Amino acid sequence: MSLRDQLLAKGLVSEKRAKQIARELKDDRKSDQSNRDAKRVREAEEAKAREESAATALAARLEARRVAQAEIEARESVLRVRQIVQANRVGAKGPIPFHHRRVDGPGIGLLWLSENAARDLRAGRLGIAGYRREDGSAEHFVVTERAAQKLAEVAPTALVHWVTDAEHFSDPSQSLMRREWETSLRPHRVREAT
Repeated sequence: MSLRDQLLAKGLVSEKRAKQIARELKDDRKSDQSNRDAKRVREAEEAKAREESAATALAARLEARRVAQAEIEARESVLRVRQIVQANRVGAKGPIPFHHRRVDGPGIGLLWLSENAARDLRAGRLGIAGYRREDGSAEHFVVTERAAQKLAEVAPTALVHWVTDAEHFSDPSQSLMRREWETSLRPHRVREAT
């Protein structure tokens, strides 16, 4: 016998009141059930939000790691270029002006070189490489052919002048003929005095 039936038998509750309590209990059970469904939906949404935030945090960490790795590689590349240039530079100062592309912009740089160094640059036996200092200015040096080859592989932007196809410069049969006469810079039309 249920509690309701016992209460009705003893006369503690009226029939009307018992039905009302039964309806209220039924409504409570329905609302509890709907709350459980809503709770499950809410828990699923919270789990999905946690997963999305974890995925976003992981993506942010991976991006930060990639950026940090790129900065490290850029610094190492700069140091490697500087090391190659400093270890393989050639002393080639002289009276001949030699114009070259600059590392730090679209301008043209000028180095004063010896005749042998200028000839070797034109023949591809030497190259001109440059790098930026910490203060932003650029330095350019004449480097050996081996260093120019290495820079062409590692950091091609650091190599500002290097002739790779210069067989005709070193072959004597392909060289230009020397003139046997003196070149004059005076005007070719001379006015006659009247």
